[in-house]
Amino acid sequence: MEDSTVCFIGMNMLKKMVHENGDFAEGFLRDISIKGLESLRKIITFSQKKMNGRLAEGLLYLSDKIYNTEDFDCQLTRQEIGELTLMNKESVVRLLKEFDEEGILDVKGGRIKILDKERLNKIMQSG
Repeated sequence: MEDSTVCFIGMNMLKKMVHENGDFAEGFLRDISIKGLESLRKIITFSQKKMNGRLAEGLLYLSDKIYNTEDFDCQLTRQEIGELTLMNKESVVRLLKEFDEEGILDVKGGRIKILDKERLNKIMQSG
């Protein structure tokens, strides 16, 4: 768990805004569509890559989109990273160790530091 700031909007309020505000409804539908297509793209991409490419993409996603830094305390377990990248926990552990030994990452427990982002990007691309 991490400290977060969230805003909850009740379903009735959301329905009312969609019905009464066409611009809001259009933006809301566009946002949902973009997120749905991005999720589908990730599933297709992950299913077509080798494991090291999947893990590289997952780590870059966490670094760039979730934590906004190359040095982060990953709140996900190895099992959860595996679920994110369509791999089993053992493969995640093995590949994290390999990336660490090759100087691509520095992994200490839940702390992950990307040392060679360019190489990680190449692994993701060639995955």
